[in-house]
Amino acid sequence: MKIAVCDDEYLERKKTTEYLKRYSEEKLLKLEIDEFQNVCELLAAFEKAYYKVFLLDIYMDGKTQVDIAYQIRARDDECAIIFITSSPDFRSEGFEVGATHYLVKPVAYEGIESAMNRCKSLFTYEEYLLKVLVKKKLIKIRIKDIIFVEVYGKKSLVHLPDDIIETRMPLSEIEQLLPKKLFLRCHRCYIVNMCKIAGLLEKDFLMNNNMKIPIHKNNSQNVKKIYHDFLFRSFIAI
Repeated sequence: MKIAVCDDEYLERKKTTEYLKRYSEEKLLKLEIDEFQNVCELLAAFEKAYYKVFLLDIYMDGKTQVDIAYQIRARDDECAIIFITSSPDFRSEGFEVGATHYLVKPVAYEGIESAMNRCKSLFTYEEYLLKVLVKKKLIKIRIKDIIFVEVYGKKSLVHLPDDIIETRMPLSEIEQLLPKKLFLRCHRCYIVNMCKIAGLLEKDFLMNNNMKIPIHKNNSQNVKKIYHDFLFRSFIAI
């Protein structure tokens, strides 16, 4: 796993790298770590190398670096971005760009461990497969690609970015196969991938493919609470 550490403070950058090496040794993971003292160096390297995780100081050269995170996201929307911040006040800066974790300076090893554990969990999730029967044939679908699942007549439709898979498996059966930490039964006829929600409307979820998924009227408060708890787990600094 290639990791990029970008921080204009030399001692903080070195300490972060040392903690990552310690994590690598303790968890028996092979990590390849590159250090950068400014975002220009980082972006130049990113043109030639693929980084799975970015640890990015959110405030360098007298300004926030959220725009850099957007540039990273434009090239790779599946990487993990961990913001390093001198103040918890900067947490909201990374919400829109989908920060995986936040670390507040001075960074402690426990913070690096927590952040990397979260990244490891996300990358494991990327490899999960949903197996559904389609015309008596078993089809494997990457769970991370699922936007939502809906009931249509006697079929369940699995919506992907570029395809829709039809299966006669009941929605309740599919629900049991999906990780509850990430998928939410928001309506009798719909299950949404909370990672793919672009916005919460009054009566619907707006998904990242611009489709609106209704929220069950009688269970609206509970559904919204589950989604808010998911956001809290995703973005709070530990």
